[in-house]
Formats: sequence, structure tokens, C-alpha cells
Amino acid sequence: MATKVLQSSGGMQMTSSTSTTTTITTTKLKKVSQSSKVVEEKTEQRKSSMTMESFHLVTKSFEIPPGECVPMFDEKPKAVTVPEGEPKVSFKARVSGNPTPAVTWSRESGKPIKESAKTFFDSSNKQYVLKLKAITADDADNYKCTASNNHADAIYTFSLVVGGSAQMDFKKMLKKRSVPAPKTEKRPITEEEMLKILSGADKKDYERICAEHGFTDFRGILKKLKEMKKKVDVEMVKVLKPLEDIEAKVDTTVIFDTILELRDPNTRLMWFKENEMLRIQYSLGKYEMKQMGTKFMLYVTGVTLRDSGIYRLEVGDKTLTAKLNVIDEPLKFLTELKPLRVTERQTAVFEVRLSKKTDLPVLWKVKGKELKRDEKFDVSVSEDGLTYTMKIKDVRHSDIGDYSLCIGDMVASTQLFIDRIPIKFVSNLKNTRVKEKGKARMECELSSKDVFIKWLKDGKDVTHNPRYTFLREGKRAEIIIEDCDLADSGEYAIVAMQESDAHEYVSSANLTVDGRL
Repeated sequence: MATKVLQSSGGMQMTSSTSTTTTITTTKLKKVSQSSKVVEEKTEQRKSSMTMESFHLVTKSFEIPPGECVPMFDEKPKAVTVPEGEPKVSFKARVSGNPTPAVTWSRESGKPIKESAKTFFDSSNKQYVLKLKAITADDADNYKCTASNNHADAIYTFSLVVGGSAQMDFKKMLKKRSVPAPKTEKRPITEEEMLKILSGADKKDYERICAEHGFTDFRGILKKLKEMKKKVDVEMVKVLKPLEDIEAKVDTTVIFDTILELRDPNTRLMWFKENEMLRIQYSLGKYEMKQMGTKFMLYVTGVTLRDSGIYRLEVGDKTLTAKLNVIDEPLKFLTELKPLRVTERQTAVFEVRLSKKTDLPVLWKVKGKELKRDEKFDVSVSEDGLTYTMKIKDVRHSDIGDYSLCIGDMVASTQLFIDRIPIKFVSNLKNTRVKEKGKARMECELSSKDVFIKWLKDGKDVTHNPRYTFLREGKRAEIIIEDCDLADSGEYAIVAMQESDAHEYVSSANLTVDGRL
């Protein structure tokens, strides 16, 4: 590493260096009252002529893993000017970075910080603090706050200017006086040195600084300064990974990403679509910028055909472009309506999923007729607009049939089958005994009234035999035999049946007719 020191007329040193590391530097200078004396051809600052603040970033890593970043100052220590004898001065800094940076304090002159000074971390305010007590002229210096992690050293330099004490009496002033140093003739600075001085100053101070150093060709020096800054700007942005073209489906989210090495972390990034700059903060979530270390990303959510085109990122003097091609796949059923079998009185659910959202009218049909929503039928659509559902509550035998979903020219159809609830006898036929010429009654109660029944005597169907009287009332069934004779004795049975159920449900009992003596 090669280093050379430039001496400005204000007593401030400026350093230029070359190194394999990347360094970002910003400097602020503020002029105050000045008094210097020259001893052995070295400028010794008695009352600092400038308050100074500068920032340096020295990177260690060529590539930073996702989720990690270099140290940065969220709150910077402030340069201050205090009179000699000030009871205390505090400098505070707040830093961030991943891994968490370690913070140290030092003096630019190389002198150790006075033993009475305190350095600590204020956990309540999340601040690192340097506190100096009983300020003397020896405390005047440029101080450094260094935040370090594996990826970089962030160094913020600031000045402590110590002025004369307001309480100083005449004797103390005599003691502090020193023998005037012999005057030395100042060496005119070179144009190269002048350019470096101006590069660290504010534009409004250019003319004054040129006049102080005897540079009369103000326009010429500004032109060369501009050319020099252009050369520096070329190196301010290094592209480690360019943007890449993307092909995506409608309603998906795409991510444009690039890896950049920025010498100035405050460099502005601007995203464009075609020739229009994206107003990300007003996009209602359509666009979002994110950064993970040196990786910079643009999210585009819910893409449509209108989002296709050329996207451009401008950063410094670099322009990166990539193309987004949005594919509109044809609408289709991702799942088919499947035949459904449920038990009577339960809820049947039909469901189908589409390949994409649609604005086409959606129509459910039952047995070829348009379905009307009511307490029995309930239709719904999922939050993502892709899944359509129909529910049939308390299904009955009458609900058996064809069901279909119509979307534009597309139709998905299926059938509903119902398993009947088995018939049960709440009360069975009972054995009965009557006397000849008497009247016999045999009855039972079933679990449902929606059944078909037939009566048997000794295995033969007597349902339509006029010899017998049959009664039905709700779930109850009864057989009556008038004027019984001995031939009416035998086994009587009731057989219950229902639609879509091949099973026969039987209850039987014996009738005994006793002859007269």
C-alpha cells in the first residue's frame, strides 16, 4: 500500500492511498477561528481551524453471503468545539451490520485516549458512547469510531476542537504563551494536490479555496475536477452479476436480481419498465425493492400480460436490462369433477380447480337445470380464485343425478350416488292367538315412512288378497284378519323395501287360531 500526505493551509492533513481493498470516503469540513504556530517545520494545531467529519469503508470480502452486510453508521458521532476546562464531552454512535460489528474508539494522531475516558454501550438507547472528562487542550484531536465485522471496517472520523478557557486569567495566559516559531515560506501546492483538496470540499467553497491557494484559472481547475470525478465515478459501481431475462406465468411473482459492489452505499438505484420509471412507493405492493448484502432485487407480483417488456436498472453510470415474458396459458380444469357416493342425509361436496383466474361467467347445473342457491345448495370460490366448490346439504334419494360446472365453453360433469339408510323395525310383529271366528290384528313400526311394503303368509304374497285388510299410517303398518278360521293360522311376515336399495327388511310372527269346543 502506497500513501502520501498533503498539507492544506488550514493545518488539516489529507491522505490519498492505493490498496487492493475497496474504500469509500466522504468528508465534511467546517471553518472556525484558527491560530497555528510552526515549530521545526511541523504545523502544530493550537486551536483547531476546522471541525471535520469523514467516513471510510474498507471492504474485506469480495462477495457477501445473502442476509449479511457490511457495517454502517445509523447514527454518527458529531464533531464538536468546546472551551478548555469543559467538564465533559460525549460522542455517541449507533451501528448496524451482519455479523454484528465490534466498535472501537481511537485518536487519529496515534495518542492514547486519556485514562479517565469511558467507553461503553448504552443498551437502552442502543448507542456506543465515548465520554471524556475535564477537557484540556491536549484532548484536541481527530477521533475515530471504527465498526468492524468479517466483511468491512467502517471508520467515522470526527474532530474535537478545544478553544481557550473563558476563565483563563492573565497569568495562565502568560504561561501558555510560547516562543513564536520562525516563519517559513509555504511551498505552492501542485495542481494535482489542488484537485484532491477540492474533491473533498463542498462546491460552494471551491472559489474561496482556489483563491486562498493562488489558483486564478478557476474555470480550468473546475473542468479538470469534473473530468477527474468522471473517472472516479466509473469505478463507483462494479457489476458482479447482471440482470437475467425471465419467463413467467400469469398471476405469479417474478424477481429480478443483480449483485453489485457499490463504493458509496448511498448510491441511488432507479428501476424502469421500458422508458417509464417505476413509482414503487405508490404501486400498492405491485413492485417492491429489497437488498440482501450486495444482492439487489425487484419483486413484481401478480404479473399479467401487460407486465411483459424490458426492465432497466440505472445505478451510477451503469445500466442493466432484462426482459420479462409473461405467458398466458389457456384456461383448463386442473382437477376433474369425480363421481360421488354419500350416505343419505349427509352433505355431498363437489370441487374443481382451474389453471388460472377467469372473468368468464361460472354456472353450476343440476340435472341439466341452472342451480339456484338456497339453504340446500351452497357454492363458493377460494381466495386465490382457482377452486370452485358446491355443497349439497341433507342429501336425499331425489338428489341423485348429473351435476356439471360450466365456464365459457368448458364443461365438467359427474354423477351423485346415494347410499340409502337401512330400514329398521322400531317395533316388530308379535305372535298372536285368537279363537275361531275371532278378529286378529298384527302390527309393526318402521324407521321411515318412505318405504314400499308387502305382506306374506307362509311365504306367499297376500298383499292384494281381499281376505285381509291392510292399514298404513305414517311409519306404522298393520294387517287385520276378520272372522278367523283354522286355515288362517300360520306365519305372517312384512317385507319393507326402498329405492336404490336391493336389500329386503323383514319382520315376522305366528298367528294361532284355536278351534271351538
